[in-house]
Amino acid sequence: MHGTKKSIDRILSMALALVLCIMLVPCKTLAYLNAEDLEEIQEKWYELRDYPMKPGDEGWDRMDYGEILKVVNPPQELIDSMSTRELADLMLHYPLLNEMDTEETLRIMSGKSQIFLELRWRKDGTKELLNALRDIVIDMDVVKAYDSLNMAFFLDPSLQAEKFVNVYVRVYGSEFTEEEISLYDEIWNERNEKYYKQFPEENYCVMHIELKTSQTEKELPSANELWERWYDCWEYPIMPRDENWDRFDMTRQLRILNPPDEVLKEMSSKELASLAVTYPFLWQYEQDNRPGLNMDSYDVARQFFTINVERHCKIFKELIGRKDGAESLLRVYEANELNVDEINQNGPGTKDPSVVAELFLCKYVEYYNSWRFQESDIALYKKIYRNKVATYEKIEDETVREAFSTKLSKAALDETLAGMESESNGDLVEETEEANSGKNVWMIAAVIMVVLLLGVACCLVLRNGKRQE
Repeated sequence: MHGTKKSIDRILSMALALVLCIMLVPCKTLAYLNAEDLEEIQEKWYELRDYPMKPGDEGWDRMDYGEILKVVNPPQELIDSMSTRELADLMLHYPLLNEMDTEETLRIMSGKSQIFLELRWRKDGTKELLNALRDIVIDMDVVKAYDSLNMAFFLDPSLQAEKFVNVYVRVYGSEFTEEEISLYDEIWNERNEKYYKQFPEENYCVMHIELKTSQTEKELPSANELWERWYDCWEYPIMPRDENWDRFDMTRQLRILNPPDEVLKEMSSKELASLAVTYPFLWQYEQDNRPGLNMDSYDVARQFFTINVERHCKIFKELIGRKDGAESLLRVYEANELNVDEINQNGPGTKDPSVVAELFLCKYVEYYNSWRFQESDIALYKKIYRNKVATYEKIEDETVREAFSTKLSKAALDETLAGMESESNGDLVEETEEANSGKNVWMIAAVIMVVLLLGVACCLVLRNGKRQE
C-alpha cells in the first residue's frame, strides 16, 4: 500500500513537471499584442511623449519584431506636433539604436523609424540632433567598469548615442551646411576634452570626421520642391530610373513618395490603387521579406505589410481605410497581365512591373482578407482567382507557382461558404485547410508527446512499485 501511494506521488510529480515544461515553451502563434493592446500603447504616447515600452519592461521579450517596431513609433499626429529637439532626444534614446551602429545598418534601419524620417526631413533636424548629443552625459566610472570599451559602446545608453551620431555624420555629413559642420566640430572638441581623452584607448566610434560642404548644382530641385509636385501632378515625383533618384537617401525618398494629406484625400480609390501597386520600394520590400525558419506564407505577408508597406506608404494606408479600398485593389489585380515568360526566365526576383504587382496583390489578399474584406470582396477575389489559375499553371517552378496561389483564411471562408455553391468552392476550402493546419501542428505534437511520456512514466513507476512490494 505504501509502495502504491509512493508510486502515485511520483506519477503526479512527473506529470506536473511535464506540464510546467510545456507551459514554458514559447507559443509562436500567439502574438503578445492584439489590436486593442496596440491601440492602448499608442495612446500612452500622447500622455508620456516618450517610449511607452522599453527593453527590460514586462512583455518586451514576448513581442515579435513587427510589434516592437509599432510600439517604438509614435502616432504621426503626435510626431507632427513635436518640436525638432523633442524628436532628437527621442532618437538618441531609441530602443533599437544598437541596430543602427554601422553605415550599412543605419541606411537599412533609417526607414523603420518614423522619428528618424521626420528628423531627416526637417531643416533643423541635424542641428538639433547634434545639440541633443551635447547634453548627453557620459559616466566615465561606469564606462571604465566594463570589460572593454567596445562592450561599453554596446551596452551603455550614453555611448550608444555617441556611436549613433558618429555613424550619422559619416553617412550624411556630405550634406551638412557650413553651420552644421561648424557646430559638429565645436561639439566634438568639447566632448573630446571632457570625455574622449579619458577613454582607455582610441575608439573608432568617436573619431573626428573631416567634413566639407558639398557643391550641389543649384538647378537641381530640392527634396521639398520635388514633393510639392504632387499638387500639380498626381503621380510619383521621382522613380528609380530618374536622374534625381540617387541624389537622395532613403529617408528623403520615402518622404517625397508620400503625397500631401490634402492631395491624398482628393484622390479616388481607383487612383490610389494604381499608385499602390507601382510604389517604387515594393520590389525591395519583397526581396527583404523572404520566408524564414518556421514562417508560412501568412507570416511573410504579415511582416511585409506591418514592417514595410503600412509604415512607409501613406497611399496604401489611406486606401485600406476606405470601404471600397479592397475592391479597388482587386480590380487592379484582375486587370494585371502577369508576364509568365519573365518569371520562368528570371524567377520571382525579377523587377518586371507585372510580377512585382502580382506578388504584392497576392500578399495583400493573404494578409487582409480575414479582417478587411467584405463578403462582396471575397466573392470578387474568388471569381478573379479562378480566371487566373490557367495563367499560374504556366509557371514552371512549383515553388514559385505556390507564391501566387493565395489562400483565403478559414475565418473568411466560414463567413461566405453558406451562401455559395460547395462545388465551386471545394478546391479553395481544401487549400485553406492545408494552409492553416500547419500553424497548430506543434500543439498537436506537444500533446502527443506529453501523453507518450506520461504513459512511459506510469509504466516505469508502477513496475518499480511492484518490485518494492
